[in-house]
Amino acid sequence: MSEELWQKGYLNDKGRVRGHPVGPYEGFNLGATTLEQLRRAGIVPDHSYGRFATRKPDGLVVDRRGMAPMVKLVVEYKDRGRLDSPAKTREFSEKVADEYCRPLSCEFGGVSDHTRNSWILVSDGDWQFIRREDDYPFDYPMNLATQDGRSLLGRTLGRFETSLNKPRAALVSLDAVNPTTLAEQTWQDVWLACGQQPEACLATFIELLIFKFLSDLNVLQLDKSGVPVDFNTVLKKPISKILPYYFQHVRPAIKDLFPPGADGTSVINGMVLDPSVHDQGRLFLQILERFRDFGSLRRIDPEFKSRIFERFLKKSLSVKNWGQYFTPRNIIKAMVEMSGVEHLPKSAVLADPACGVGGFLLEPLMNKRPFDFRTKNAPNLKYLGWDRDDKTIILAKANMLVHLSELLEEDPQGAIARLPKILNDTFHSVSNQITGSLAKAPIEQFDLVMTNPPYVTRGTGKHRDFLRQNQKTADYYSVRGSGIENLFMQLIINGLKPNARALVIVPDGLLLRHSEDALRAYILETCDLEAIVSLPKNAFYSTPKRTYIFVVRKKQVPGREQKNPVFSYLIGEVGETRDAKRFVIGDNDLPKMSAAFRLFQGNPEQFQTTDPRCKVFPIDGFKPGEHWLVNKWWSREEREHLGDVDEEVFVSPAELTSLLNDAGETLDRHALLLQEIEAVHPVSHTVTVSLADKALFSMGIGKRVLKRELFYGSGGDIPLYSANVEVGKEHGFVKQSNLTDFSYPSLLWSIDSDFNMSVRQAGEQFATTDHCGRLEVLNGNLDPDYCRAAIIYGFGRLYGFDRVTRPSLRRMESVTFRVPAKSDGAFDLEAQRMLAKEYNTIQDAVDDVKMSFEQMADLKPRAELSKDAVDLGEWEDVEDALVARERLREINENPHLLISGKKLQERLDALLA
Repeated sequence: MSEELWQKGYLNDKGRVRGHPVGPYEGFNLGATTLEQLRRAGIVPDHSYGRFATRKPDGLVVDRRGMAPMVKLVVEYKDRGRLDSPAKTREFSEKVADEYCRPLSCEFGGVSDHTRNSWILVSDGDWQFIRREDDYPFDYPMNLATQDGRSLLGRTLGRFETSLNKPRAALVSLDAVNPTTLAEQTWQDVWLACGQQPEACLATFIELLIFKFLSDLNVLQLDKSGVPVDFNTVLKKPISKILPYYFQHVRPAIKDLFPPGADGTSVINGMVLDPSVHDQGRLFLQILERFRDFGSLRRIDPEFKSRIFERFLKKSLSVKNWGQYFTPRNIIKAMVEMSGVEHLPKSAVLADPACGVGGFLLEPLMNKRPFDFRTKNAPNLKYLGWDRDDKTIILAKANMLVHLSELLEEDPQGAIARLPKILNDTFHSVSNQITGSLAKAPIEQFDLVMTNPPYVTRGTGKHRDFLRQNQKTADYYSVRGSGIENLFMQLIINGLKPNARALVIVPDGLLLRHSEDALRAYILETCDLEAIVSLPKNAFYSTPKRTYIFVVRKKQVPGREQKNPVFSYLIGEVGETRDAKRFVIGDNDLPKMSAAFRLFQGNPEQFQTTDPRCKVFPIDGFKPGEHWLVNKWWSREEREHLGDVDEEVFVSPAELTSLLNDAGETLDRHALLLQEIEAVHPVSHTVTVSLADKALFSMGIGKRVLKRELFYGSGGDIPLYSANVEVGKEHGFVKQSNLTDFSYPSLLWSIDSDFNMSVRQAGEQFATTDHCGRLEVLNGNLDPDYCRAAIIYGFGRLYGFDRVTRPSLRRMESVTFRVPAKSDGAFDLEAQRMLAKEYNTIQDAVDDVKMSFEQMADLKPRAELSKDAVDLGEWEDVEDALVARERLREINENPHLLISGKKLQERLDALLA
């Protein structure tokens, strides 16, 4: 029998075996006990292990509840730093699969060097690395030596049992509560009632989410005076008292649980509803009833935690203040994967000096740092986020509370005691400083920085003026430059400890402008440049600028020469459409990029790749006075092939002549058509109609259609229209319409876009979303094409329907327009059709002419010379030959110059050879 089993307490005096609890299983932290000895002890299945009998597994998790033991996990531990390359990780994983998992009939294996962890799924003929839902490697710790580690292993194996797609070796989303629809309904209600910015509406929803969540956990029951403040009590209050009651009792009770930090911010302070407005009490009750109908908020979906702030803030107008742009979650995930945050030791500082709602600080908690803050003795990092806006910091603290919601579920009272300090120690408002975070001027405080600082050049001079008024900050920000991002880069570099890393989103100007030459020189002086990753245009919601992930590591000794090359990558797609809709798509280059970067880090000088999007450039190519826009270091042909730039079209004079002739014919054709249109049916009488007249029209708005129904449904051939109602610009296609009656012609109009209408004839099937309105024309003597033109070019233009003045049902009911009529007041259908034809002919002409000239707008002159032309070589050589020939001619005409003619002839012969 193995002595190790006795020493570690797995075997008692009576010969009974008992491992450490790992969920419903038992864990054994070993290393000196063979498979044969484990078989004899009854820990592993009782069969012969042949040539593997002497193998000694480092760790096992076993299900011993049945008649025979079943091994659930085999762990191989390596010395710290041994898994420093993908090749070694694959080698060790192969060994675990061959020598342990298959002999033990175990599906799951893992390799860990205590900083890097690799999980594998093993079958008889193959094995695969296990991946997360977002396609990144699953790398949770596998620690059998501590209670927290075993607890996490138990939850992980439980997740594998229920949520692992084994053919793909990838986790699928948890069956958890996802209040996204509830959030959108609340946002829309608050926006319609108050007209606030998206972040204010979101703050209201998050506050109510926290209220309901704390009530569901029985954490929020009574205030200090013993007054009930739970959700159900508030819900029963009458309309006139419900909102004042909430403000007087519930909000103070929540603030007592989560008191403000030194900066005065808590997790709530964003409610935009006003208790003094009676109608808002009715709205508040309506919102709470929606929360009630939704049910319990326990087990909030991790995807909801990650995406809710992104979903609402991406269209905010105010996020552009001070040059701030919201960072898409997919880009945050990629930067976290590149960062190595999981390897940082306890109490290391992870900082974001422009933290916004906290994405860069909170994303590591989802996968990379699963222990942090979960237990009293967790090896936490010090998370540090600054922002100059109080409301943003309130949202960041609420965001962190949502991210740690499972902590409240598992231990409500214990979590309430610890969470307020965690939130207040993490996020700090610097609204009391004109220059915001820049006033902090940290020196060698950070072990890792991940950030997307604001970038704007206008107004930067004022910031520099304020910073110069203090000698400390004047010296600190001594590198000249023109953008606010210049100052933030100085803060980041100065704030890094030696050998610490920063991953920063920077605009193209920082890598291009000559005004930033000094900053680029400072970066090369103080840091090793590790990577520049080019992101595509429109990767960010509110700017078409080209941006880059810029990765540096602080040098141990300033001025030390960098020898390693620089990693670069040309991102094409980021996993979502780069338009206002931001639909999820399968194309995503970010996971491949982060995997390549990790491979590059293992051995930069030997790194090789066949990925055409990846290049490694010598550090000598990065000079302060030249641009660092690495995407332009690919050839034009390479960029066109990768879709980074549009393919250029060149034309000859003859080709352009043909296109111009075609355009001329288009102009002539439409000119003739317009000349043929004459008012042969003069309009002498009109009547005014209203869209509110239910005898003539019927109006309605479609129902919400979720993205997953389009992208993951079975599809169909019925067009679905949303904010864009033009044919060819459908939102998608469905199998069955959400409308039933198509007896009358319909006009579709866009509610949340530039105002437009399109005609659908009677019998033509379609479907609509809640961003599309439908107007049915019920009277056969009203021409739908005329109605469309009269509404668009008449009332719609006059009253300025647009994205702000939305054409809601109420506003559309106020629309009136004149219709040609006969002398007796009856609708003149023939006159309507004549006018509709006139409108349509004009519009068709404008559209065709626009298309004709758009086809030529981006053409370029072909500047290629004939391939038959003989190249005479470099001009300098040709010029020398011409001079020599002229000199020989002079000698022939003047024989007395013959003294140097022989040498000239030799030179000419050599040049012409």
